[in-house]
Amino acid sequence: MKGPEGAKAKKAATTAPHSTAVVTAPAGTRLPPLPGNQKSAIKAKPAKQPNFSQSKPQLAPITASTNSQVVLNTSKKKENDSESDVIELGAGTAVPSHDDVDLFRVITTIISLNLNDLTPIKPIPKTMPVQTLFDVSERKLMRIPIKDLQNLLDCIHDHNQFTPLIIDPTGRVEVFFTYAGEALIVDCKKILVQCDLQKVMSLEEAKESLRQAVVAGLKFGKTIVFAMLNSAFAFKKYFDAGYFPASVLEQGGARFRQDAAVYEECLRPADYDRGIFVVNEDWPFRVVLTSNFDLEDYEEFLASSVTLANMMPIYIEPAGSK
Repeated sequence: MKGPEGAKAKKAATTAPHSTAVVTAPAGTRLPPLPGNQKSAIKAKPAKQPNFSQSKPQLAPITASTNSQVVLNTSKKKENDSESDVIELGAGTAVPSHDDVDLFRVITTIISLNLNDLTPIKPIPKTMPVQTLFDVSERKLMRIPIKDLQNLLDCIHDHNQFTPLIIDPTGRVEVFFTYAGEALIVDCKKILVQCDLQKVMSLEEAKESLRQAVVAGLKFGKTIVFAMLNSAFAFKKYFDAGYFPASVLEQGGARFRQDAAVYEECLRPADYDRGIFVVNEDWPFRVVLTSNFDLEDYEEFLASSVTLANMMPIYIEPAGSK
């Protein structure tokens, strides 16, 4: 606009108060340079990465002291403004403290070592008794306290030459095997009374009871204890290749256990597991005989019941005897 009217309009625009105008621009349009010394492009300020090396506490060296103390070294923003707190505590006590965000504590334990006050370390007691080795290479009477019975039985069975025959008039040996988890006790006197005296058990049933005990010993790794008590159980009467072979009482049961052709004659279909019968070798089948006869009488009463030449006689000394 030219002329006086144009000059008046231009003057009114320069003298009017400032007003804010909203300018829209298409996406991707670059803004013009800003006034002053500011940069034309506005960039996001990168985030400051924390310096972990600066915040890592530096532990003070441990030195000796006469008293056990825990020293808390306090560090603040200003290095000149610091303090130290000493708390009397036991040696090695840790005292965590978190009082302020701008405050961290370095905990050092000062332990006094007085060698004269140290208690000497006691040796660890032996939980297993030292096993005594017995000479079982030849047949002879063994006199032992009952506490050595298991060691002697292990020696006899490992040697595989004799079957243990335990002579104990007090009856403690039956109690010993009752609490032994790997033992299976066969009451021979009961079989004798029911089969020969009361006639309530047939000879076939008596043999079957012996067969089941022997097979269970093979399968589950049991020590079969034939407890005769104060009876002369006639084993020879019950010997049967299909039920109770004579080799059961030889070499502590080792001869019977190692001869598959012999023990397979005693097996029945119910004894197999999916058509297989496995002899437990982790806890081998063993045989022990016990009697309550006196030491002076056992040979006379048992000579006709068992072959004494195959037995290793063991006499259990009375409690308190030396």
